Amino acid sequence: MSRPSIFNRYVSLDLETDSTDQRFGQPLQFAGIAYDPNFRELERLEIFSRQRLDVVGHPKANLVHGISPLWLAENGVGEMALFRAAKRFLMKAERTLLMTYNGEGFDIPMIRHGLFRNLTDPYEHEYKNGNRRFDLYPFMMMVRALRPELLNWPAPDPETGAVRLRLADIAAVNGIDAEKAHDAIADVAMVAEIGARVRAGNPRLWSYATEVLTDKNLAKSTLAERKPVMHFSSIYGAARNCASVVLPIMNDPRTDNRIICVDLTQDPSDMLTLDHEQIRHYLYTPKTELPEGSPRIPLVTIAANASPMFVPTDGMLTQEVIDRLGLDMDAINRHAEILGGAGNDFKRRASQAMTSSFPPARHAIGSLFDGFMSRGDSAALHQQVQKNADHNPQSLRLHTADVFSIADKCADKARVAELLIHAKYSLFFDTYHKPEVFAETLDRLLNADGEGGAGRFSPNELLAYTRYLDERVHGEQSGAAINAEGFAEALKEVRMEPLTDRELKLLDAVEEDMRRRLTAVDVLKELCEALTPEALEERQRRPEIDRVLASIAERRGESYDPESKAKRWARQGVDALELG
Repeated sequence: MSRPSIFNRYVSLDLETDSTDQRFGQPLQFAGIAYDPNFRELERLEIFSRQRLDVVGHPKANLVHGISPLWLAENGVGEMALFRAAKRFLMKAERTLLMTYNGEGFDIPMIRHGLFRNLTDPYEHEYKNGNRRFDLYPFMMMVRALRPELLNWPAPDPETGAVRLRLADIAAVNGIDAEKAHDAIADVAMVAEIGARVRAGNPRLWSYATEVLTDKNLAKSTLAERKPVMHFSSIYGAARNCASVVLPIMNDPRTDNRIICVDLTQDPSDMLTLDHEQIRHYLYTPKTELPEGSPRIPLVTIAANASPMFVPTDGMLTQEVIDRLGLDMDAINRHAEILGGAGNDFKRRASQAMTSSFPPARHAIGSLFDGFMSRGDSAALHQQVQKNADHNPQSLRLHTADVFSIADKCADKARVAELLIHAKYSLFFDTYHKPEVFAETLDRLLNADGEGGAGRFSPNELLAYTRYLDERVHGEQSGAAINAEGFAEALKEVRMEPLTDRELKLLDAVEEDMRRRLTAVDVLKELCEALTPEALEERQRRPEIDRVLASIAERRGESYDPESKAKRWARQGVDALELG
């Protein structure tokens, strides 16, 4: 009989999103099911969100989850309401284990970025009151390597022989309903059912993974012994069974929650002869861009605070496991001996190679990883979303917040101002899907009583938001983000694929949503040109506006001319509109 769990509640959660862009992309559906420690369902939450005006989603994402943006316009809540409801659900009970499938690679950072831009603490749901998080995806890699008899496994790829551990495939071969894969509520039920079966079949392995490895201090203490461990991660690839034997050598200089390791299945000899710049180059340059025969850099990191899946090799690396994973133990031992003679100089070079500085995010809503904000700045942001009776945005302080006065009193004026402006005007403008409602919202906004900080509307706030909006929708993007031009190209490519009638109708809805988005952006740009005199006059009355706008420009590496900034930007916006 298994011992009682240290957790009071398991919550399996999943998102369906508009793209793979973790920083700016948007969850369209949040689903969570709460279970007791014996996997008996307690309650569930399923909530949908209207799309934000500043987000250009990828049409292929809509084909994956099948959610129409026009349906969301009628049935979804605002993004802020979705995140606040989701956070309450995740934090409803003490000692909750948050379970995902590949969540560390996608859902978890997506939720953090969403909470951050909606002025809510992005981390506390993961650790406060004994909460922890657990990713079932690498756990499946561990189970298949160590205790494969606990589940049935998908058939190997006929060409490569690799087994790909997709959630729906594992569910299907184990008799679990997988017909609604990529529907978030169906996915969370699959995760819980698979977890329950492993727990029933091997309570000890389940407890080790969910209770020991989810404790970052216990994970760090094991890795601090600097002994080889068997590590399970997708970074090793399906061809290697997503597993390797690695040697922890030191803590990451940026954070002691990350431990730098050497992959012992790879020969480290070439790496040991390189300086830190060369190591960095070969480590971070895509393989497709490197010449053939370039040195391989077998450095990996284990994040102790991200429920890493590993086991000490002592006692666990049996001959049966060695054969199953195809490990060459002679080579592994030889590589360990080579590293043993490397000394501290190599560790110094490796440390320098993995210490990279990145420029701050151009837009503050994507600046979560630019560093922690001060307590005072965080408090200033969080105070604006305290009054939230019945999820009614009209009851939030944010709705009437004087952004420039608040930001001017903060240490990081630029980040605070941009975050407040984005959150405030997202509340107003997520009605863009309905032109008549959008027009009424603009009318109410422009005719609100009071002026500047005393009322609801500041022309300089609207100019700053519209500039940001124009850059997000029409400007050059990086990573997984796309702009309107990229959307049009992606939509054209998707329409060339074989599609069902339902999928064609869905893409029609996606295209219509984008048309409404672009119309709303054009309306705001024209309005900003008309408001330029009012904006200049407001800045003359309120010097704090120039101080904050100058701070935003400095953060972006731009110069700020208080006399002509508004006119120049408005002219650029009109030029872009005319060119479009």
